[in-house]
Amino acid sequence: MVQKDIENYQELLDFMAKNNNVAVLYFHTYSLSYLRPCTPCKLISPHLDSLHKKYPVPVCNINLDKVDELATKFDVRAIPTFILVKKTSGEIELVKYVVSAHVEKLTQLFEMGADMRNKK
Repeated sequence: MVQKDIENYQELLDFMAKNNNVAVLYFHTYSLSYLRPCTPCKLISPHLDSLHKKYPVPVCNINLDKVDELATKFDVRAIPTFILVKKTSGEIELVKYVVSAHVEKLTQLFEMGADMRNKK
């Protein structure tokens, strides 16, 4: 499935238009000073890769060390944060929000995203 680094809102809109208007936004950090991800992001990474392979939902990687515009727009207050979004009438709408490295909730988010893509 498709995975892309996103750096601004317009890039996100364009990506979603090309990918059935449903995506998971993955807000994380990759500390430039330490050249490694935060601990919760590192812990969830293998599960995210597995879910990404199992469910056909595009993932938008948003590194908060580089991009804060989208964190503000989606009111991200902790990392990692996963947000299932859909695009309707040119705007992006939040569907489900998962904060932290919670595998069961993240699985439910991907299942919901796959169901949404199948209904289109």
